Amino acid sequence: MITVENYLKHEVVNIHEKIEKPLIYSLKVESQLINYAKQGFPFEVVGFLFGRNNEVTELLPVENLAENKERRFEINPLDYLRAENYAIHHDLELIGIYHSHPDHPAIPSSTDLTFAQEGFSYPIISVQANGEVQINAWQLEEGRFKQQFITIKN
Repeated sequence: MITVENYLKHEVVNIHEKIEKPLIYSLKVESQLINYAKQGFPFEVVGFLFGRNNEVTELLPVENLAENKERRFEINPLDYLRAENYAIHHDLELIGIYHSHPDHPAIPSSTDLTFAQEGFSYPIISVQANGEVQINAWQLEEGRFKQQFITIKN
């Protein structure tokens, strides 16, 4: 596994500030995120988060189209359109995009920064070969990621 110290890039992550509004989800949603990441290991998995007011109630996993699935994810633009339409037709908000980092920390990479949009939440699920899992959520603000607290709601 790559350590946080070796992976963290200060031009990507602002470690001095946090996002005030937490990402909220249930233990069921957290279990789904962990299961998707473990099932996809050693490849990155990716999907959409739906809900309202920063509270995730539904996940939609999508196929990772990247050539190098061990270190990258790529979303089919049609999957993004389907996610937007799903949110509209189910009176939900598209809250963000989750993905996993196999054998890497739950910290955004330079590639994550390239494709991120402000206003979305980006939970990253770090899953290790030994089964250890850590989830951190992030939001892009002023060109860098800031950590977003996660609140587990029953």
